[in-house]
Amino acid sequence: MSISSQLREELTWWIDSIETASTSINRGEVDITLTSDTSKQGWSAATGDSSPRGLWMAEEAKEHINFLEMLAVLFALKSFRTLTHGKHVKVIVDNTVTESSINQMGSSHSPKLNKSTKDIWEWCIQQHKWLTVARIPGCENVEADRESFRRYTEWCLKKSLFTHACPKLSVIPDIDLFASRINCQITPYVSYRADPEAFAINAFHMSWQPYLVYAFPPFSLITSSSKDPRRERHRASTCAKMANPAMVAQVNADVNPTTSTTSKRTATLCSYPATHRNSTHSIRMVLCHFSGGTLTAKTFRQQLPQSLNNPGGQAQESSMLLTFKNGDATAVQGTFIHFIPL
Repeated sequence: MSISSQLREELTWWIDSIETASTSINRGEVDITLTSDTSKQGWSAATGDSSPRGLWMAEEAKEHINFLEMLAVLFALKSFRTLTHGKHVKVIVDNTVTESSINQMGSSHSPKLNKSTKDIWEWCIQQHKWLTVARIPGCENVEADRESFRRYTEWCLKKSLFTHACPKLSVIPDIDLFASRINCQITPYVSYRADPEAFAINAFHMSWQPYLVYAFPPFSLITSSSKDPRRERHRASTCAKMANPAMVAQVNADVNPTTSTTSKRTATLCSYPATHRNSTHSIRMVLCHFSGGTLTAKTFRQQLPQSLNNPGGQAQESSMLLTFKNGDATAVQGTFIHFIPL
């Protein structure tokens, strides 16, 4: 008799658990109630004033809506893992298949749904949670439904460029500070809102000192994110858009860059993981290795040539505001900093 690997796994669980397996007639009152919903664009959850959400990766969006509903429940539980740890959690959905599969702890109609149900319950066991699922009509699942259809973008530096750039900077970051489940370059990562796989929430509310960080923040936050390395004396790799030379030079001057790479002006620098499409805008990006250590920056700058203006060009009143038009170099505080092209 041949036993499949799946059957062997199930039998092993029963052998290991038969002595301690039990069930309660009454699980008591529900401690916390969540709602979850999904669409072909993304998933969402809600409880109280908190409503985490996320987009599906391109491959996930191709799955059947029933599978996505199950995945949304798992992501909702993970997003509220601290809040729900050790509690009886009630999840409200608007999908009959999700309700029956989770409450019955499996499905005989779909191996994929059965596997998804198993993943949910195994995670609940690890977190000491008990799960109850209830269904309501879709028209009543207002908040979670609205968030799952909300349109927004989550761009990232094209992953092949990131992989190529790190060795050129001689630095391998160990945490991604401004990311989500679908656009993180490395793990662990820090998200800006509750996220199922995030290491922490809000990079500005944690110390960066123990880490060699990578940061690709929204362009409006580049200056804010770049000032933290100086204060906490640590190293960071930051990706910025070179649309405003004055801003880039100011960031460089404030935070003491050690090495930098620049990209060609192209429409394929940024990618959108939710659809596999690339940016349609022509932009130039710079990836800088920042150091908050004054001695490290000083040693690096002593190795660089001095420059107050673009050779052959008009003299500048302030070298801090100079980034050459071709994007190959910049001058900061009288120091010529050359960008390594990708």
